[in-house]
Amino acid sequence: MNLYALAKSDYLKLLPILVLAFYIAFIPHQNYPYPVHIDEWIDLAYFQALIKAANITFPNPWYGGEAT
Repeated sequence: MNLYALAKSDYLKLLPILVLAFYIAFIPHQNYPYPVHIDEWIDLAYFQALIKAANITFPNPWYGGEAT
């Protein structure tokens, strides 16, 4: 594929769209002191505890024995 055909292709049209999408996804993380939001880690811990318990009531992953 020659350079002219590559420049004419849809790949170059897709590049600014991808850059904009990544920037929009990054906006909530700009002024946050941690690399990811802490609520994402909390939800991940709850989902892992739910899967491990295989039941709708499971021990709280942060405090131990309390059923959530």
